[in-house]
Parts: sequence; C-alpha cells; structure tokens
Amino acid sequence: MNASDVDSSSKYNESFAPVISRKKKRRKQTLAAISVSRSPTESVDRMMAELRSDSVWKEKCWQIIREALGALSTEIKNVLCLGLGSPTESVQARFQLCFLLELRDEILPQNQASISAFDPIFSSQDTTLLTSLGVQILSDNQHGKHILSVPTLVFMPHCDRELYEGLLRANWRAPPLANLVLIGNELCRYTESISSRILGAESPCVSRLAPLLASERLPEHGAFPNAFSSTGIQHISAASLASQATGFWELPEEIRSSENEDSEAK
Repeated sequence: MNASDVDSSSKYNESFAPVISRKKKRRKQTLAAISVSRSPTESVDRMMAELRSDSVWKEKCWQIIREALGALSTEIKNVLCLGLGSPTESVQARFQLCFLLELRDEILPQNQASISAFDPIFSSQDTTLLTSLGVQILSDNQHGKHILSVPTLVFMPHCDRELYEGLLRANWRAPPLANLVLIGNELCRYTESISSRILGAESPCVSRLAPLLASERLPEHGAFPNAFSSTGIQHISAASLASQATGFWELPEEIRSSENEDSEAK
C-alpha cells in the first residue's frame, strides 16, 4: 500500500509524506510515463533491478530481518501478504512486492516458505502477475483474521489499524504470537498517538501487545522513501508472553466497524 502515517483516527494519510525535491518528482513522473508502455512483468523486472542497485540499503534491511528471525525458536514456514495494493498500477506497491520477493529468495531460500496474498483491490492483471511470480492468491476476505498455524512472516505495511487488530485477535494465544514476525506499521505508534482508553476499547490486542514488542524500523529507500516509512520489523518472545497474567488474554467483545465489513485494507 501507499505510505502514510498514524493520526488520531488511526489512519495513515499522505500528508505525512516526506518532502520530495522537484528533481525527484520529475524523475518519478518520467518513470511513471515510461512504465505505462511496459508489461507488468517488465515493470517488475525494472523495479527489481532498481531495488538491487542499492545494495547498502538492502543489506541494512536484511540485517534487521535476520535478527528478528533469529529470535524465533523455529524457522519461518509461511509468508502472508495483506493489503499490498495493486502492483500493476501503484509504483509503491510494486516496490514493496519486489522487496518481498527478494526477501523470500535471499533470506528464506532454505525454508522454501510460500507467499500467500490478499487485497480486495487486486485486478485480474494483478492476480496474473502475482501468480506468475509464485504468489498464491487467497480468495476469501477475512478482514485480517487469518489464523497462523505455522511460524509466519506477515507482510502488511501501511494497513489500517483494524487489520492489525484482526490478525492479532485471530491468533490471541502465546504459541502463534511467539512464532509471528510482523513487517508493518510500528504498533507502538498507536499507543503514542491514541488515548489508552480509546485504543484499549477499539483495539485491545494492539494496545496490550505493542508495549511488549521488539521493533526495529526499516530505513527509508532513497528513490522510494514512502514505501516503508514508519514500517517496523516486530516480534515478541515466548518468555515475555508466558509472563503475562491471565487477564492479559481475556479480551472484550469485538467492536465491529463498517470499514471492516467492506474491505481487507485500503
């Protein structure tokens, strides 16, 4: 999805986007115009080449991810991608997709971890492209409530808070949470920008888990600074979860919103 940041209503909006110089804007406009004439596969190949050209940035990201994966007691078996956006239409989504594919091939090659993805805005072109790249398209909109039965890396940068809450609530037990690595919005920022009373009522899982997470922010990419702005690699240890009192696991009744009824992520 396109980058944005947390505000008082828990949404990420583009008003927080870093200032981009006129030179960079002209370059991006030129790239966008050229990409119209390319096939989706060619556009991904070009984007992948650009991502790989910044080896210093990529290695910084890989180091952060390797440290998070090393904290798990077992290897990642599955990768779940939610709310990516349209990689055939959005440059940011395409860059995020290339990052995820490169992560799979360079960080998880021995594990043979599979990638499954869902976004209600995927077009037929998106589905064809993703399938050709080895990504399994999920058919059901679970509003983030995907049950993680194996150690999973969840990739969902710039999704709405409700999606993170849905994912955590569906896996609100120590074993799946301890085997989860989340690449997404830094959940601690919600606790900093939203009152504890409101966050605790609307997103109790986010409210309770965020302070316990080990989180490291991804560095910004020079050409695509918005792609991973305010995005962290987050995980929690089994020992930390085991030390929580019984009340930590007892959740209030879920508050449903109209947005959750309509889409997986926007």
